This record gives sequence, structure tokens and C-alpha cells, in this order.
Amino acid sequence: MSKINQPIKAEYNGKEDVFTKQLTELNNDKENFTTQLIELKQDMATLQSKYQSYIISKIKEKEKIMKLIQNLKLGTESISSVKTAVEQLDHTTSQPTSSQPNIDSN
Repeated sequence: MSKINQPIKAEYNGKEDVFTKQLTELNNDKENFTTQLIELKQDMATLQSKYQSYIISKIKEKEKIMKLIQNLKLGTESISSVKTAVEQLDHTTSQPTSSQPNIDSN
């Protein structure tokens, strides 16, 4: 009976070796995939951090620009107020007042 089972066992052992080799390759592929997945997650986290830093810097730049615009508006309003005051002063000083003596009347 053992002679009859020998060819079948030999054939089975050959297939077992092929199966074991394929299983080993699959495990290696799984490890490579897992490693690549971990690296990808790390890269994504790095990119997300850089993007957040970029967005924060752009928000700060916008805030600075808005503050400069506000200061510019305030400065323009101040200049306009000073200009109006100077014009009123010029207008007031260019008109003779009634208390000033008229030199031509003599």
C-alpha cells in the first residue's frame, strides 16, 4: 500500500513547496505594502502640517495687510482733516476783519 501512495505523496509535496513559496512571496508583498502604507501616512501627515503652516502664514499676511489698509485709511482721513483745517485757516486769514484799520481811508 505504501508503494501506491508514494507517487501521490511526492506530487503533493511538490505542490506544497510551490504553495509555501507563493505564501512566502505574498507575505513579503504584504510587508512591503504595509511599509509603503506607513511611509505614505507619514508623508501625508508632513504635507498636512506644511499646508497648515502655509495657511496660517497667509492668514497672518492678510491680517497685516488689512491693518496696513486700516492705518492708511486713518492716515488719509487725518491728512484730509488737516488739509480742511489749513484751507479754513487760509480762508479766514485772507479776509480782512472789521477790527483792522483801513489804511486807504486817510
